[in-house]
Amino acid sequence: MRFQPDDRSRDWRRRAMEEPGFVGHPPDTGWFCASHIDAAREAAHALAFDDGLVAIRARAHAIEGSVPPPDRGAHATVGPRRPDLPDLEPDLVGAELGSARLMASEAFDLRWVEWTLPVTDAHVLAASLRSLVPALFEALGIGSAPALERRTDRRWSPMDGAVPPWCPFTDSTFDEGVAADGTPVRVQVVLEHWNEDDVANATVSMSIGDLVSISVHGSDRGGRDVDNLALWRPTTPTVVAVVAVVATSVH
Repeated sequence: MRFQPDDRSRDWRRRAMEEPGFVGHPPDTGWFCASHIDAAREAAHALAFDDGLVAIRARAHAIEGSVPPPDRGAHATVGPRRPDLPDLEPDLVGAELGSARLMASEAFDLRWVEWTLPVTDAHVLAASLRSLVPALFEALGIGSAPALERRTDRRWSPMDGAVPPWCPFTDSTFDEGVAADGTPVRVQVVLEHWNEDDVANATVSMSIGDLVSISVHGSDRGGRDVDNLALWRPTTPTVVAVVAVVATSVH
């Protein structure tokens, strides 16, 4: 799992690119067991590696010491609850959650809505998210959605004596635009490759300014497929209803 960059990881990757024969393991990347992979995915979305480990340990401790919440309905599964965290459920009364679950993380002070999707190619899922942009702008009441332009990027990760083009690499695809009111939109696909024929991990993300944040990741088996979608903000019924379209339409 690759975490957010910090000064140490940026320096490591710079040296890996510039110094012939450089070897080692990137300090922003780690392997996690099945018990901690979900927490690692959450942490990697926002934290550098060292801070992520602290948060993962805190979450594990919180879950181990938590009391199971009361029954809140067939589709509502809520994790450890703190009294100072907002309660999403009153805001979502009457919302069509479909197969979604309401989730909470005491370690990260976050609440989100999560769907389990049919296993789907990351680029196919990203296309579904792009198609939601106009409806999300309407649900948010922020005017017309912008046209999105595509760019791509490949970043090599020299390691263990292997250098480009024989080392692992990451391919990123960005669809980006800016609305008339200045609101930026981005849909991103990241494929982490061991080589051209072997994808280690796939993630998809979508953001509309600081109004909507969505992340999608794959199961533990790796590859270019994804099957878990989390809506981080906002969690209003209208936005949830728009995003739920993806959960019921992808195949």
